[in-house]
Amino acid sequence: MHPSVRANAIDTGFIERELKNLTASSAAPGDLELCAAVAAIVSEEQKAARAEAHSPWRTFGWMPVGRRTRVFSFRQGQGAEQKVELSYGNGPPTLKFGDREREFLLSPLPYPGGGFDLTLDGVKSYIFAVLEGHELYLRTRNGRFDLHWVDPFGGDTEEQVGEDKIVAPLPGTVVALLAEEGATLEKGAAILTLEVMKMEQTLRAPYAGVLKKIKCKVGDIVGEGVELAEVEPAVA
Repeated sequence: MHPSVRANAIDTGFIERELKNLTASSAAPGDLELCAAVAAIVSEEQKAARAEAHSPWRTFGWMPVGRRTRVFSFRQGQGAEQKVELSYGNGPPTLKFGDREREFLLSPLPYPGGGFDLTLDGVKSYIFAVLEGHELYLRTRNGRFDLHWVDPFGGDTEEQVGEDKIVAPLPGTVVALLAEEGATLEKGAAILTLEVMKMEQTLRAPYAGVLKKIKCKVGDIVGEGVELAEVEPAVA
């Protein structure tokens, strides 16, 4: 038993502080854990969008036409990447794991401290999740899982980390602005969402700093390599 539990010296922040130490990390994430990882990321992006000016583009699930697709990749330790395809828009959101497609629902009112209810194929589960940059710490009924979110446009590579300019990796359309000029950003913070070949990718801060300038607006069609925003590094 944890010493704090034995001494009856716990509070509402105990689980979040001690999440890494409460249980050993489980062997491999299953559909529930990968779904929880996607839900945690989407939930954080929703909160960031709600903090900005009201716009239908900032509402998850609102689509001008049909459904859209977004691909997430996760890695546990040094293991292989596991890809999950999120489809949303008309009808309930679904997640595709290889050739398996499953319907899911994220509770609109998360519990304080990182918990939320997640319904996967009609079965509700309580999830505890902490997202720190690209690192995800999950607690499900199957145990504890530490996952790395492999964001292709989020500064995972050394080449991206050194850049202060956020550029379009491919031709696409700006569908959401998730931060304002002058905002202080943590490394990995969402800046804007770009639709590329009917798939959405969120461009993120490569390091902690200030969003110096946004050089696009929602609806802009941009070419590959076009500068979309500029981040000024935090002063050490």
